Amino acid sequence: MDEVAHVWDMTTRQDVELIERTQGGLGSRRYTPGLLSANHEPYIRSSLNIYLAMMAGDPRAAELLR
Repeated sequence: MDEVAHVWDMTTRQDVELIERTQGGLGSRRYTPGLLSANHEPYIRSSLNIYLAMMAGDPRAAELLR
């Protein structure tokens, strides 16, 4: 079990570093959204809104799928 915990700990530390670096890049004035951003792909935002409505138990979520 100690070996599994060690691997988990190392992976988590690496992920935190990558996430922090990515966040820093997103905050840069030189950042431009890519092709899959909501700016370029409007269905990403609508799909996310439908998913969130479904997870919240909103009865109107099924209507949004039509």
